[in-house]
Amino acid sequence: MDLSLIALPITFCVLYSMYRKNGAKESLQLFCILQSLGNLHKANCFLMMPIFKKLMLWKLFYGSFFPAGFVITCCSAAIIYNSGLSTFVFIFWFKIITTAIFMYAVRETKSKEFYYYRNLGLSTTFLFLTSGIVEFLTFVLFLVIATSVR
Repeated sequence: MDLSLIALPITFCVLYSMYRKNGAKESLQLFCILQSLGNLHKANCFLMMPIFKKLMLWKLFYGSFFPAGFVITCCSAAIIYNSGLSTFVFIFWFKIITTAIFMYAVRETKSKEFYYYRNLGLSTTFLFLTSGIVEFLTFVLFLVIATSVR
């Protein structure tokens, strides 16, 4: 019997419970320790962990401009709710421009932190692209909700 099949759910449960109790930093440290032992890559038993690691790192990055983007999205939805779809073009371009400004500000202020993400396997393109997609999808979702409630 292959022991890596038994280690897979146990390792995932331990990492998930550490993430719930202590946050992303400690669970990433444990993952790096397990990865350095060689069990994860040699046995190919834990295919979900790189995705889990990427999601935790992306969440850490996205937290730097989520509050500002969320406020702009909520204000845009409120304007659409009050004024109707006649202001959609203005709101759309306002959201695009403010998101670009936020991304530029994050890139300039946190430029030294990108070495951390690159060393852990995430490119800046991936970070900004996924953040932009999530911002846009949140924006569209809020606008759909605002127009359907109206």
